[in-house]
Amino acid sequence: MTIGSVLRIYTVLTNPPKTKIVLCVGGHMFLWFNTDARKGRPAQMPVKAGEAPGITRDCFLDCGRATTFSAREMASAVVCGVVDNPFLQRVIEEVEQRASSLPQGQRKTICAAMREAMTRP
Repeated sequence: MTIGSVLRIYTVLTNPPKTKIVLCVGGHMFLWFNTDARKGRPAQMPVKAGEAPGITRDCFLDCGRATTFSAREMASAVVCGVVDNPFLQRVIEEVEQRASSLPQGQRKTICAAMREAMTRP
């Protein structure tokens, strides 16, 4: 999966299970877009409609929690497109400066992967 890809993925990680829009941030890690900011969790990055592929209304990217999905869930994922470098840079800043709920190693891994992806043609 390409870092910066936005996907629609049906997941059982929600109650009830439903389709979520997520951002690939490296390896098999994803950040979720949510209609509302998650209360009590830092690093809720505001996103305007149209700022990322597949985002049709204002929402929040939850940079305070990284998620993985099962092979079955990934097999059904639909790619909406890939975000641009300025969007990735905003995510990097959000993760580095405010994602205190993520383990330090995970924060470093995510940011390094996104920085590397920004250098690719």
